[in-house]
Amino acid sequence: MNANLNTMIVILIGAMPSGMLAQCPVGQMDLKIDVGTDNYGYEGYWQLIPAGNDCGVGIIWEGGNDMEVGCSGGGDQDATTVFGYGDNIIVSENIGCVDNGFYDIKYVDDWGDGGMSFSIILDDIYPVYEFTGTDAGNTFNFEVVNPPAYDAGITSININPYNNPGNIIISGTIYNYGATVINTVEAKYSIDGGA
Repeated sequence: MNANLNTMIVILIGAMPSGMLAQCPVGQMDLKIDVGTDNYGYEGYWQLIPAGNDCGVGIIWEGGNDMEVGCSGGGDQDATTVFGYGDNIIVSENIGCVDNGFYDIKYVDDWGDGGMSFSIILDDIYPVYEFTGTDAGNTFNFEVVNPPAYDAGITSININPYNNPGNIIISGTIYNYGATVINTVEAKYSIDGGA
């Protein structure tokens, strides 16, 4: 009986969503960065560092072509396909628990034409920032902070450009940016300032 119970507990833990397993201490959040590449994935290099640091100082995580591009290889146009990421892929870099606060992504592109994208995801459920690399390099700043309990916003509204007077149906999309599941939302609006 005891062996069966232990097996069942292990199976149940394995079935949990990955965000439930992070369990970071108070004041920290689980950080994941999805890195997208273009047709030349080997040209890009990036670092996650504390905000304000120079490239190479206080590295928390790094990815891409550190052998041929690194901090100083922006625009050199000499990287090869031997190192770095593959072409046209998304690499999920699971950083782990980090302190709440500000961070920089230092992005460097060997050819000088950009090409990597970065999606910052907190606790494996909150996509909070999207960045796209340009030119020979960029610095992208973001904050790791717990979202408010309730925070929602209308991201799109669908309506015909012309409607006859009377009741009309307006549809749209509301995105939940908060930490609490929202089951109902009341939205109020006016047309032409309520005139």
